[in-house]
Amino acid sequence: MMPERSPISTAAPANPIDRLAEFAALLGAWLFAAVAVAICYEVVWRYLLNSPSIWVEELTLLAQLWATYLGAAYVLRHDGLIRITVIREWGASAFAW
Repeated sequence: MMPERSPISTAAPANPIDRLAEFAALLGAWLFAAVAVAICYEVVWRYLLNSPSIWVEELTLLAQLWATYLGAAYVLRHDGLIRITVIREWGASAFAW
């Protein structure tokens, strides 16, 4: 049985750590948007104009890494990590007295 979690609050963050996590999530979201734009740019220039660029691959790789870790700070702060409880539930039913 999973414990109940409180819903994520939409109120303004109260302490500096919460504000920092909110800012990190926002920055990560903007980085993912920039990655999408950069990939679209690369597709157009490479396949339609036959002129590939060098910088897009590195930019998207680094931006995706940074966005992932910045988003992880927000997810961790709001207890939104994925929980795989199948084994625990199977084990509880198998070893129940």
